[in-house]
Amino acid sequence: MSYMLRHGAADHGLRIRADGYIPVADLLATRKFREFTEEQLRLTVESSAKVRFSLLEEGGVLLVRALQGHGTRVGEVEADQMMEKITLDNVPPVAIHGTFENLLATILEEGLKIMTRYHIPMGMRLPTGGREVAGCRSGTNAFLHIDVHRAIIDGYEFFRSGDGTILTPGLNGLLPAHYIKEVTDRTGSPIEGLATTMAAEQRRKTEKERAAAKAAAAEQRGKAEK
Repeated sequence: MSYMLRHGAADHGLRIRADGYIPVADLLATRKFREFTEEQLRLTVESSAKVRFSLLEEGGVLLVRALQGHGTRVGEVEADQMMEKITLDNVPPVAIHGTFENLLATILEEGLKIMTRYHIPMGMRLPTGGREVAGCRSGTNAFLHIDVHRAIIDGYEFFRSGDGTILTPGLNGLLPAHYIKEVTDRTGSPIEGLATTMAAEQRRKTEKERAAAKAAAAEQRGKAEK
């Protein structure tokens, strides 16, 4: 059901509303769900450990939706119709994106991307003690602590879903790496050697930006001389 409501609805002829809901009857009429009953679906929603779904009865019609994690193929969904917008008045104290150590170099170079989804997900705590956390995929071993306050000041939008996940569409699908405050393991300890790597990466970026600015200035002078 998670796949269908987050990614596969359109491929199965289901039209998803802007708030993410689709009629339960339509879902149960698809080939993949024909053997399921409404009662079984209700039980799935109510027993979801990570609170992945929500139900709504509207005009006698039962609707269901995934709370977050929608891919771009599922249809047009609107964040402000599905989630609470985060402002400077209700910024969460912690926002953590779980990833893998082998991806850190690329993330520190290119920033966080939405990839095939509408948003970049973040949890509100570290997944300590083997507990799953909404916004952090299971198995991740590197955790990016995001400066949501600073990003909002700079014009980035953030939302909080019904399962407590923090999400941002970034800008053009990207949240730059300079909003990463620190990177830790699941215990909250800095990843060994990463501070040096991050500092070196920042120096390299600064040098690259200076070189670009110098080249642009030279080009401008060249045009002026002509």
